[in-house]
Amino acid sequence: MRPGASGSSQQVQLDLNNPVFQQNLFGLDADELKRAIKTLEKLRKMTWGAVYMDHGLKWEKITSVMPAKGIDVVYSLRITHLVVP
Repeated sequence: MRPGASGSSQQVQLDLNNPVFQQNLFGLDADELKRAIKTLEKLRKMTWGAVYMDHGLKWEKITSVMPAKGIDVVYSLRITHLVVP
């Protein structure tokens, strides 16, 4: 999807069940964990259009894995750097 695409008004849905993600999340120090949680809270309130336009979020499409059935695209987000609310 790109800004202006039909999916840009859809609310972001987070799937945090990936074991590698959880291992990395739980391994963060207290300050990084707070920033990560703050970023996840911000994301869950956003639409995809808002994500595309937000200069503080660093995201990329993952092409090396096949999305699960019913999912068009999988994205990766870097969430341990300071993000402006």
